[in-house]
Amino acid sequence: MSLLVRRTHKPTLLLTGDLAYHADLMPRGQLPGVGRRRQLAESTRSVLALAGKYPGLVMLPAHDPTAARRLLAS
Repeated sequence: MSLLVRRTHKPTLLLTGDLAYHADLMPRGQLPGVGRRRQLAESTRSVLALAGKYPGLVMLPAHDPTAARRLLAS
């Protein structure tokens, strides 16, 4: 499950849960090692489509060690 958070005067956030282990992996098409590959690929495509819809979108996967720093910077 992912959660889109639209904020006033700040970039939109997307909390992507376990979809990826690092935000940089999704645009490269790298999927996590656990789960149904087809569903993971479909969800990744949906998330990347949101990135096109919301310029400046900040993706925050749950296990990404850089997520907190990127959240504070956004």
